[in-house]
Amino acid sequence: MKAQVKIKAPEIFRPKREIDLRTRALARQAGRILRDEIRKQIPAGSGKVGRWPSCMATGALQSAVVMQEPIKRNNKWHVRVGIQKRRRAARYARIHEKGGVITPKTKPRMVFVIPPQCVKNAPVKKKRGGKGGGGTGNVVIPLKDGSLLIIATHVQIREKRYFEKGWSAGRRRIISEIGISVKGHAIR
Repeated sequence: MKAQVKIKAPEIFRPKREIDLRTRALARQAGRILRDEIRKQIPAGSGKVGRWPSCMATGALQSAVVMQEPIKRNNKWHVRVGIQKRRRAARYARIHEKGGVITPKTKPRMVFVIPPQCVKNAPVKKKRGGKGGGGTGNVVIPLKDGSLLIIATHVQIREKRYFEKGWSAGRRRIISEIGISVKGHAIR
């Protein structure tokens, strides 16, 4: 006696596919939460952040934080959240995260103009000619419209930890909203 069983392959794999789709959707949701929390840490151009007014911010760094679609590797879903490599702001992400000194690359000095609405919060001494800004070799010139012209040989950027703070806030939010743990690290 012979018994034959016909199996419809799509029916067997349906639960696995459904689980896979749900897991991918959770990974996508976790990535979006993390991306949004990092973006919240970066000034978009209003208010004051630290010593420099964020009215100097253009929002380029904030909009450069992106999430890639989830990818399945070794039976696990992976989501990458980071800075778009082709964006100009990618160059500045690390210096704003960790701090450091920026120097001109092609000219002997860098030139900045601080608009009048930002001058009252700017951490520079208004000194015409000579050495301004604490003997750094930088020159600060007040202009007639109330703005400041800064001519600098170098500029110290303090660490802001936008990504580290956003990563921590994102992990907490993912755990509370989705109930999954998050592995990985903030910017290195």
